[in-house]
Amino acid sequence: MGQKMGTALIVDDNPLFNLILCDMLEEIGFSVEAVTNKDEAQDALRTRAIDFLLTDLNIDEQQAGLTIAREALKQNEQIRVIVASGNPRPAELERHFQFLQKPFTAAQLEEAIRA
Repeated sequence: MGQKMGTALIVDDNPLFNLILCDMLEEIGFSVEAVTNKDEAQDALRTRAIDFLLTDLNIDEQQAGLTIAREALKQNEQIRVIVASGNPRPAELERHFQFLQKPFTAAQLEEAIRA
């Protein structure tokens, strides 16, 4: 296991993908919480100290992941954010958010986190 990286929040409506991501992020060194919808994500971001957010782009509704990412940044200017999707990078994705095209490997995830 790597050095302690803080607390990560995963937001994806696929429970199996959440489990895989939890394993990947724990291996990198994060404490991890996973949620499956926008409301749970917003609650976690309001009530817990989150250092890293990995959100699916189209959670619950079209591009709701961007809303979650923007709200996370408003609450914590230091939070690192990766938006993931099986679709190409959206044009409206801010430059300070990393983007990962699904499917991705653990190495690609770790590289994006450290970028």
